[in-house]
Amino acid sequence: MAGRRIQVGEIEIVSLTDTAGPFFTYSGAYPATPRETWEPFRAQYPECFSGEDGVVTRVGCVLVRVGDRTLLVDTGIGPGPVALFGHSRGQLMEELARHGVAPEDIHLVFLTHLHPDHVGWNLTEGKPSFPNARYIASRSDWEVFHTPEVKAFMESLVPGCVERDVTPLAQLGVLDLIEGETEILPGVRAFPTPGHTTGHMSLHVTSGSQQALILGDVFHHPAQVQVNEICIAFDMDPPAAIQTRRRIVEWAAAEGMPLAGCHLLPHGLGRIARRDGAFAWEAL
Repeated sequence: MAGRRIQVGEIEIVSLTDTAGPFFTYSGAYPATPRETWEPFRAQYPECFSGEDGVVTRVGCVLVRVGDRTLLVDTGIGPGPVALFGHSRGQLMEELARHGVAPEDIHLVFLTHLHPDHVGWNLTEGKPSFPNARYIASRSDWEVFHTPEVKAFMESLVPGCVERDVTPLAQLGVLDLIEGETEILPGVRAFPTPGHTTGHMSLHVTSGSQQALILGDVFHHPAQVQVNEICIAFDMDPPAAIQTRRRIVEWAAAEGMPLAGCHLLPHGLGRIARRDGAFAWEAL
């Protein structure tokens, strides 16, 4: 297993990058984490650091091929430019094309959660960007993101991200809301991983004797694998996020499963291993 693609039995998982860059600072993104916590990780994960306080952020999506069905996990920041991400423009469509996938080839779009950097390519000029797809999201996230306070906060970060990129999915009749564990394709099961958002969900992929996890934003930084208590400012429920990270670390390490994460560098694919008596993220 190497690079941007892994095979799980007969299921293929491909990591895609919509944008990446030094968009945030550690003091801004992780305000509750003291500077000294980061120092041991500078040598381990130099690709995550930019200067004294800059954090390099990757916004990723995941392509999953199951037989003749094609699933897209999350849709990035969108065409942009998006001020929150350094006025960058999303590259998802070009990434898909490089892998021989047209928007019409996508059968399902699974949204791990509804933050603006995961829903940006949902729609293009008011129509589904993936015209043959059903869009799947957590009912809990849908309800929370349509409360006035959460919607207002999200749209203060990225103007229109709820009203333009999320709400019309229901109006257009392409949205399916799920609760709890749900098989969305043969061998692909959605399950709750709450904390980053109330209804955050991940995917457990199994085929034959092999398995993998697609984790959305359970982890934003490889340091969180070792120090589960590190919380990003956007975690809605930090104690729940910590518990979810602990559960995933123990499960993934015990099973030796490969993982795909939307923000992990360099390409989002890796596994959790033991290093010097502690758990650590290792890129594939």
